Amino acid sequence: MAAKKVAILGVGQIGGALAHHLVLRNLCDELVLVDADPRLAWAQAADLRHSLGVLGGRTRIRSGTYYDCDDAQVCVLTVSANPAPNAPRLEQLDRSATTVGRIVPTVMATGFSGVLVVLTDPSDLMAWLAHQLSDLPPERVIGLGTSLDVARLRSHLAEVLDTDPAAVEAWVLGDAGEEPVIPWSQVRVNGNPLPETLDREAVANTAADTAYNLIQGKGSAAFAMAAAAADIVDAVLCDRHKTLCVSAALHGEYGQDDIFLSVPAVIGSSGVERIVELELTPEETRHMDKAARELCQYMIDIT
Repeated sequence: MAAKKVAILGVGQIGGALAHHLVLRNLCDELVLVDADPRLAWAQAADLRHSLGVLGGRTRIRSGTYYDCDDAQVCVLTVSANPAPNAPRLEQLDRSATTVGRIVPTVMATGFSGVLVVLTDPSDLMAWLAHQLSDLPPERVIGLGTSLDVARLRSHLAEVLDTDPAAVEAWVLGDAGEEPVIPWSQVRVNGNPLPETLDREAVANTAADTAYNLIQGKGSAAFAMAAAAADIVDAVLCDRHKTLCVSAALHGEYGQDDIFLSVPAVIGSSGVERIVELELTPEETRHMDKAARELCQYMIDIT
């Protein structure tokens, strides 16, 4: 079998945490860390190699350059555009688009033909832009999307209902970070629908407030983002055929076309194998349509 190789592009808080997840889970044979600051990439790689002295494992970990993406099965773009605090979304979008526009063509020039996972915010738009710039088949470009929102929702529901988060099946669809759509009718806890007495709005608001306070407290949700991204990488490398909520290209699903939106998708070695269409209420469908319209407008702004 071919060696499983992953390249992480940007190894600050989030990229470093992702690298740690991949090493802890022994997911790849070779892990290459790339950063605009070569000293940081070298230091992160050395630190992770030293951790193998405790953990064990045979992962080859090193720093490198974009040229090391040539034979990687997965490249993860974690580079942040670092917008000013509370910057308008368009300002963040412009900075991120410049960053993605610089890195993706460089990666593709190496001959990379694997799966590109995009964590750079705003995830749905940057996944769409990465696809436009890469000429990769659409199924081979995956954005983190609402994976983090899903993790937060499941975690909070588990706390409220006093159960294991793994027992909670819940989804957050639409535009990551703006007006996500929660299809409450599809939520299951230990296989059962939510109790009718549960205040769904309070749950959603608490999850959103927690996310806001977390960002104010530490700047990024590096641990949870890295865990969600590691799940995507695992599904690709190990051909899991696993359903995850990611930003994926839609071709008629949910009534949308030629757009990346956050939806449940089955992920395997080729990337997105198929989109899972949940049954939405008319109100949820309206919210999905609104998210798509707004994303389309932003897409015009960056083309």
